[in-house]
Amino acid sequence: MPCSHSLHAANRSFAVNAPVPPRRERHYRLHGYSWTDEFAGFDDLEDPGVDAYIDAERRYTVITLQPLAELRRQISVELRCHRQESEDSTVIRENAYDYYYRYVLQSAYPVHLRRQLQDGAEEQVILNENELCGDGEYLDVAALAVSPDGRYLAYTVDRTGAERYTLYCRDLTTNVLLDSVEDGVAEDIVWSNDSAHYYYVKMDEHDRPNAVFRHQIGSDASDDRIEYLEDDPQYLVTIRRSRSRQFVFVDVQRHSGSEVWFKPADEPHAALQCIAPRADGFEYYVEHQGQRFVIVTNDCAPTFRAMQAPIADPGRNEWRPLLPQYDDVSIEYIDAFERFLVVGERAKGQDRVRIVDCHTGIEHNIAFADDYFSLQVDEAGGYDSMFLRLHYSTFINPSVCFDYHMLHRTWELVKQDGPDDYEASEYRSDRLLANANDGVAIPVSLVYRADKRRISGNPVLLTAYGAYEDVIESEFDADLLSLLDRGVVYAVAHVRGGGDLGRRWYVAGRGLHKRRSISDFIACAEHLISSGIVEHGKLVVSGESAGGLLVGAALNERPDLFCGAVAEVPFVDVVHTLLDQDWPLTPSDYDEFGDPYEAEHFQNLRSYSPYDNVRAQAYPPILASAAENDQRVPFWEAVKWIARLRVAQTANAPILLQLDARSGHHGASDRFTEADEIALTYAFILSCFGLVATSDVVVAHSAVAN
Repeated sequence: MPCSHSLHAANRSFAVNAPVPPRRERHYRLHGYSWTDEFAGFDDLEDPGVDAYIDAERRYTVITLQPLAELRRQISVELRCHRQESEDSTVIRENAYDYYYRYVLQSAYPVHLRRQLQDGAEEQVILNENELCGDGEYLDVAALAVSPDGRYLAYTVDRTGAERYTLYCRDLTTNVLLDSVEDGVAEDIVWSNDSAHYYYVKMDEHDRPNAVFRHQIGSDASDDRIEYLEDDPQYLVTIRRSRSRQFVFVDVQRHSGSEVWFKPADEPHAALQCIAPRADGFEYYVEHQGQRFVIVTNDCAPTFRAMQAPIADPGRNEWRPLLPQYDDVSIEYIDAFERFLVVGERAKGQDRVRIVDCHTGIEHNIAFADDYFSLQVDEAGGYDSMFLRLHYSTFINPSVCFDYHMLHRTWELVKQDGPDDYEASEYRSDRLLANANDGVAIPVSLVYRADKRRISGNPVLLTAYGAYEDVIESEFDADLLSLLDRGVVYAVAHVRGGGDLGRRWYVAGRGLHKRRSISDFIACAEHLISSGIVEHGKLVVSGESAGGLLVGAALNERPDLFCGAVAEVPFVDVVHTLLDQDWPLTPSDYDEFGDPYEAEHFQNLRSYSPYDNVRAQAYPPILASAAENDQRVPFWEAVKWIARLRVAQTANAPILLQLDARSGHHGASDRFTEADEIALTYAFILSCFGLVATSDVVVAHSAVAN
C-alpha cells in the first residue's frame, strides 16, 4: 500500500534532483566467490569526486527536509522544556569531600564541583567543561579521577568524537597543570593509593586499547612504565579499582572470553598477577571482598554462577561455589561491600537485585511494584557502606534515586527527576508477544499516551538493537514525549541477540544465528500490523549502530511493511568492514557476527548484510546518519548504503543522508546540539506518518528549490 505522508507528497509535487553517486569500484574474490563493490572508494575523502558527492548529499538532505524546519524548531523547544535545564547531580562522598556536578541555564556542559565535609566549607569548581570546550564543536570528558588524598585531578578529554583521548593531571590546590599524555589514550584512569601514581590505557596504531601504563606525578610521560601489553587484537583492555580500593584490576576481554590481572593498589611497583589464564569460550569477572576474590563466570554455567577464591591463590583450580546457581536466571554482575554482596541478575526479561548478608547468610530480593523497569546501581557509598544507591525508572515514570539500606530493607529518597508538569497517569506501557518464524515468543514493549491511542490504526515507531547482549531498558525518556503527545505509539522489539531475556537469549541471536535477530524484528512488525495496533502504511522503523543492521536488513526483505525508516550510524556494510582487519573493532567483532575469512561465516554474513542485499524495489523514505570521526562504524558504510539504495529505488520516496563532520559514533556532545539533532529525526518520522500539513510542505519545498 502506498504511503500518504508529507515527504511523498512533496516529491510528487515538485521534483528535487537527488545526487548521482559516482562509481569507485573495487573487486573482491573470496571462498571461490567474486564480486564488485561499485562504491568501495567512498572511504577516501581526499578523492575530489567523493568529497563533491558527499557535499551534494548534504545539500540534498537540507533541501528535502527544509519544509520541516518549523516543526523541527517546535520540537527542539519542546525537548529543551522536557529536560531540566538547571540541576545538580546526586552527591558521591569520597574521603573528605562530597563530589557532584551541575548544569546551569544556557550551559551546554556540566560543571564539576566538590565541597569539604566540614561546616562552612565553600564549593570548589574542579572542572568546568564549558570553559574547557571553549569555541570547540565537540567535547567528551570521559573520566574524572581525584587522587585518594584529594590533591590531584586526572581526566581524559576527546575533542573530535573519535574516542582517542588526551589525559591531563592538575593540582587542585594550585590549579597548575602538571602532566599530559597526548592523543591515543583510552578513557579509564585508576589511582594508586599513594596518590603519587596513576594507571591509564593507551591504544595501538589501530585504535585498540591494548596497553596499561603507570605514571608517576611530575615525571615525563615518556618515562611511564608499561604494566601490561596485549598482542591479540581480539582482546581489548580496560582498568578499574575494586570498591574496597585495595586492588587494581586489568580486564582483558573479547565477546567470548576474558582474563583478569590484579595488583594491590598500595603497591604501585608490584607486578600484575593473572587470576586465571584465558581459554576459548571462558568468561569471568572479579571483585574483592575481605580475604577472597568474588568471581562471576560461565565456567560450567551457561547463565553464569558466583564463585570465590582465596587472594593468596586465586587460580581456577581453587574456585569454589559461592551462591546457588539457577538455569533460568542470568547473573550479570556482583558488587562487593564489606558486609554485603549485591548480585545483579536477569530473570524473565527483567533486572533483579539480590542482597546477600555475608555475616548471617540471609539473602533477599529487592521488591519493586512495577512489572518492567530500569535499574542502575550507583557508585555512591564506600566499601563499608550499609546502603546501595539505585536509580529506578519505567517507560512512564521518571528516574528516582534511592538509597536502599541493605540491613533494614528501607528506602531513602535522594533525588527525583522528570519534566515540569509531567503527569505519568496520562501515559501507559504494555508488553505483548509476537511469534517468531520458529515459534519463539518475542516480547514487544509499547509506550503511548492514553488519550491519544486508538483501538487500531495507530502510527507506530518500532525500534530494536539485538546485539552484544545489550538491552533496551524499560526506562523513562523525556524526549519521547514529543512523539507520544502527537499520538505516536513507541514500540521496542526485544529480539534475540540482545540480553533482554538473559544469556541464552543473546547466544540465540549472534554469530551464525544472527538472522534470528532480523526475522524476530520482522515478526514483531508483522504482529503489530496483524493485531491492528498499526495499520499498513503507518509503521516507521528505527535503529542505531547494530540496530541499524536490523533496519537495513528488514527494509531489504519487507520494505512494504514500513512507511519510513531511520538508521543512525548503521552497521550496514557488514562483510566489507569485517574483512578490514585494520578497522578498530573488526577482530573483536568476529565473536559477535562471524569471521568472513571462514567460508560458513562468509556465506551467512552475505545472506543478510544490508548493503549486499539492496535490490531494485520500492523502498520507503529513509534517513541515515553517519559521523566522519566514528571509530566504531565507519562513516562510509552509510554513504555507500545510501548510494546503492538511491540507484535501486523504484518508488518516489527520498533516500537521505545526514553526515556530521564534527562528532563520532555517539553524536553531538553538548545537550543543545543533541536536542536539535533529535528534533530533526522526530520531524522526519512525523512527516512519514503524515502528521505534517502537506500543503505547507509543498509550498516550502517549491520555494527552496526555486
